[in-house]
Amino acid sequence: KQYQVWVSAHPDGRGAQPMGNMAASGQMLEGLRAQTTFYLWVTYTDENKKTSKPSNRLEIKLVDAFGMK
Repeated sequence: KQYQVWVSAHPDGRGAQPMGNMAASGQMLEGLRAQTTFYLWVTYTDENKKTSKPSNRLEIKLVDAFGMK
């Protein structure tokens, strides 16, 4: 029914913050700083309002490729 994306600067998930609720995959996350490594987890809530366990961790590092600074 709904996905929650959690973001942390630590691989063990310390201080993870929810980045929003999403009704479908393919939606955009905003507010993450470039040149920083982040770790993401996804949980979902089903029709019965039961929340899943977190997914496996995904490590990302955003690249600031904007040339018009």
